[in-house]
Amino acid sequence: MMVIILAVMFAIIHTLPDSPWAAYGRMDQNARATLDRRFGLDKPLVVQFVNYVIGGKSAESIFTCGLICGNLGQSLRQRGSVQMILFNTGLDQPLKQSKFGYSLRLGFYAFLFAFGLGIPLGIASALKQNTAIDYVVKFISSVALAVPSFILGLVLIMILANGLNLIVILPSSWSKAPPEVWVVPALVLGFNTFASVIKLTRNSMLEVINQDYVRTARAKGLSERIVVEVHMLSNALIPLVTYAGPALVELITGAFIIETMFGFPGMGREYVRSVVDKDYSLVLGLTVVYALLMTVANIIVDATYAFLDPRIRVGNE
Repeated sequence: MMVIILAVMFAIIHTLPDSPWAAYGRMDQNARATLDRRFGLDKPLVVQFVNYVIGGKSAESIFTCGLICGNLGQSLRQRGSVQMILFNTGLDQPLKQSKFGYSLRLGFYAFLFAFGLGIPLGIASALKQNTAIDYVVKFISSVALAVPSFILGLVLIMILANGLNLIVILPSSWSKAPPEVWVVPALVLGFNTFASVIKLTRNSMLEVINQDYVRTARAKGLSERIVVEVHMLSNALIPLVTYAGPALVELITGAFIIETMFGFPGMGREYVRSVVDKDYSLVLGLTVVYALLMTVANIIVDATYAFLDPRIRVGNE
């Protein structure tokens, strides 16, 4: 799967017009040829792809191992390797201060908001079906699904920052920014996911609320809290777990517009910049990181099924 994703992205990025050196303006043909030779862009695309994945010799006849050795390549427009750009903090600081760390934290905060608030509202909506609470929760989720995240971001910036002057949107330094600065970007990023969690939780609870084992639990005299938490929620969680893994990765990796809007120093903003700059190595490196995160998330989701529902465990028969 990783090879197919890389091959498709490699073909797409090389169909973009111009070259990575076009932004430098008028350049001597000899200088352009030297840069192409230095980064291996003078070779056929198939050879370039093999060199990126497996490795190849440089212009100085020095063999460099490729992606199979964990080498994400050399940036064409920035100094240093792709690994250094994404994971290096520069001042011996923890990983959370890197571009990957910033995106990881923002996605995790958005995930906590979406699932931490969406699941209780979905449960309340299902347990109070066709009541005022249900109608209000469904209205909130419908609005959250209908409003694009970048529109919500602009509205909050105009109201909270420009109008009421309650928050700072663009701090002078994100590494020294107070915790409240993260609230609006995390809320905007997780808003659509929050609506999806509400709807999925509500539908899952409604599917199990009238099952025989739920009626049996109530007939045995168990409290409503035990019935909901033990007998209903444990079965309703399976669709949520299926959605949670890819949703977390999507929040971490899909914040292109949000990071650009808030001047956030994360991977999403770097992805947009690398595409504009036609930095082939950086685009491919970011694609590898995103695809690997999604693959790991799906594996974790599959493994979690066995803990939620013993019937799914392999070898039970």
